[in-house]
Amino acid sequence: FKYAKRFIDRNEDLLRKESLAKKHSKTNSKDFWTDINKINNSNMPLPSSIDDANCPNDILQLWEGHFQNIYNCIPKQCHSQSFSLDSEYCNVKVNNSEICDAIKSLENNKSCGLDGIYTEHLKYASDRLIPLLSLCFSGLLVHGILPDSLMSVVLVPIVKNKCGNINSKDNYRPIALASIVSKLMERIILNRIEHFLTTNANQFGFKKGHGTDQCIYVLK
Repeated sequence: FKYAKRFIDRNEDLLRKESLAKKHSKTNSKDFWTDINKINNSNMPLPSSIDDANCPNDILQLWEGHFQNIYNCIPKQCHSQSFSLDSEYCNVKVNNSEICDAIKSLENNKSCGLDGIYTEHLKYASDRLIPLLSLCFSGLLVHGILPDSLMSVVLVPIVKNKCGNINSKDNYRPIALASIVSKLMERIILNRIEHFLTTNANQFGFKKGHGTDQCIYVLK
């Protein structure tokens, strides 16, 4: 044990670099950048004030008004579009196999919403939960109603530029933490209608199998 510890102490920097190289070669970008941030110690202290707001309640109201203005800055325009779907996809009943497949596709280690339910709760829950979710989701689709608990999200401000002014609200972007149960329902609906969704050939972001870095190759 002592020899192993001495070896690690002497070669710690080299071992870390080799670990980073392996993660980068395996295109495991998430773990790669997590380790990079740990090395750079990128955790920033929370600012005590945002713009002119100093106390927690004032800061909360400032964020609420700021994000509402961003959300409502573009006028809502509803465009009607007619298309037909086979009865197979219009079936409002959500069966057990759909729920099981959707749960398996959810990623672990994700933040929860207001309900405090994590992905792991669904993955490791008893099989008796599946029929209950089936009844719940089927009822929501039949009646076309979603409860507020599924529609509510937690908005977390994230710093855009860490070298900029962290006391300015304009240097933050919001991250919405939605309910895992709502994500499960969204995944079930997406699996049904994904074949009918089309995107522009020049779209790279928010598109399966694509990334914004591919724009560079298009320009070349």
